[in-house]
Amino acid sequence: MTLITTIRKWLPITLTLLAVACGSITFDVDTEVKDADAITHDIVLTAEGEIVQIMTEGEGFGEFAESFEENCTMDFDTDNLEIACLDVSHEEMKKAEGGDLWEIEVTVRDLGDKLEYRATSPNVIYGSEEEFEDNILKARHYWTLTMPGEIVETNADSTNEDGSVEFVGKIGDERETFTAISHKDKGFSLFGLCN
Repeated sequence: MTLITTIRKWLPITLTLLAVACGSITFDVDTEVKDADAITHDIVLTAEGEIVQIMTEGEGFGEFAESFEENCTMDFDTDNLEIACLDVSHEEMKKAEGGDLWEIEVTVRDLGDKLEYRATSPNVIYGSEEEFEDNILKARHYWTLTMPGEIVETNADSTNEDGSVEFVGKIGDERETFTAISHKDKGFSLFGLCN
């Protein structure tokens, strides 16, 4: 079982603790799309406060901790937990089993003189505030996305100076998915003159 598979099975259980624990959980994914075949992800899960003790003493944490691969690290004490997996290939993300988390989809469409890249990701923390009125845990999902070309359409919360976009999911966010579309010029080819 890969680490990504284990995290995907373990995180939903953790999120069900929202109503019974104090603290915060932050789920941060940084995706870079260079082209259709070169996509990498950096994934960081951090937790602070009472929730850390509940998470680390819970069922399945031992198996989870043993599944770590070379590109992942975990550091925790009584009040803080950080799990980081850097440079995770898109193929590894797609092979992971167990739920809809991190099903980041990237498609490319030929528009003639341009290529259209479309990236979507589910909002991990989706739902109305009414469902979590008594919640004393803060939860956030950040997705930073870098795409080739110029972003022409998105439902992102902000656009950074480097052209990347950032999505912030939190309790009460009604967006089920995060989406960005970019266009990149195909460039000039001498071989195109012969067609």
